[in-house]
Amino acid sequence: MPEPRVTLRCLVNDLGLPIPPPEQDLCQASDHELLRRLIEYARAGPNGLEPIKSIPHRVVYKLKTSRWRGASWHDKRRGFFWLVGGARRKAGDRKDAYEVFAELHARRVLMPSLDDYARVEVERQFRLYRILPVELEKLLRDAIANPESSRETLLAGEITVRMTVLLDDDLAEVWVAVCARTASEEVIGPRQTQVIFAAVEQLIPECESEPRCDWLNETIPFSVVVKYYLLPASAVRKLGTQDTTSR
Repeated sequence: MPEPRVTLRCLVNDLGLPIPPPEQDLCQASDHELLRRLIEYARAGPNGLEPIKSIPHRVVYKLKTSRWRGASWHDKRRGFFWLVGGARRKAGDRKDAYEVFAELHARRVLMPSLDDYARVEVERQFRLYRILPVELEKLLRDAIANPESSRETLLAGEITVRMTVLLDDDLAEVWVAVCARTASEEVIGPRQTQVIFAAVEQLIPECESEPRCDWLNETIPFSVVVKYYLLPASAVRKLGTQDTTSR
């Protein structure tokens, strides 16, 4: 299912809505009927929509509600379904809404800009940071409860993180791997992986760490970043029984 998105230009200029804070999804910022229709089609799959014939070289679709007309575009490569234009129907209007969208396209301001994709990334970062401590603690507890077994989670529905805990009487090894490509095949930057490992290290006290180029002595793909932690086994067993996020 493509993710519904609205361009900043459309949100402000066409729909007359303010830009919400970066932790809020633009499409969830308002109960606007055109945004609701966009979300409906994104969930069902943007199939059966009529193209706007006056816009050449791009397949831009019509979106309709009782009072509004919209222009939408399916970015299949990145997995987004964009609302790129909106106009309210008014009695006596001489210019058709789709003519307005065609003019915007001719001026090269209709389609998503670099600012729109930057906004997507900012929202993702906020979602990730919000759920990071809780999701990593769950994964660590699971790995402690199932030693020598690899456990995985998908952070924010995008980033795969794997953990394995090895325990003996005195020492514990905690192996953590972060896939440097998201579920949608986008590359994760070094800053994001560093943030994830920093969050892991907040959960593991008294540890020594080192980056690794292997996973438990097995080769790993280039797209996986691994870090190895060594700490007292007693500390790991204690982590399995206490609420680490309340510290």
